[in-house]
Amino acid sequence: MFVQEKITGSQLGLLLIPLVIATEILSVPATMTGVAKQDAWLAVIPSSVTAFWSVMVMTALANRYPGMTIVEYSTTILGKWMGKLLAIYLAYNFFTFSAGIPRFVIDFLNVVALPKTPPAVLSGVMLVICGIAVFAGIEVIG
Repeated sequence: MFVQEKITGSQLGLLLIPLVIATEILSVPATMTGVAKQDAWLAVIPSSVTAFWSVMVMTALANRYPGMTIVEYSTTILGKWMGKLLAIYLAYNFFTFSAGIPRFVIDFLNVVALPKTPPAVLSGVMLVICGIAVFAGIEVIG
């Protein structure tokens, strides 16, 4: 029997904040270094503001439409076609970020903490940890 797990909007916000912070710390300065040189750290400030604003919007929407997924309430808010286009865009972003964020984390760990450890070992350990988290469920994580 399939049991659907649910989290609250505030739990969603608490799950998204570490993701946003980690993404900003690892990716924004790395991409801005080519353009801004020594001032790349300043790029974190405006990106932090927009990132936390988007987390607040997602949390508010989750609280306003409890029990609905983001695709369900986007079709309610935007209409059928625009909601489906947003769902396709979100799915695309999910897959691209799912590939990029672990690579940033593995590169960071390889450079800073574990320089002699092969990236394949770090990837395997991360895969096991993520598998345990998926097996435990979103309610346990949240």
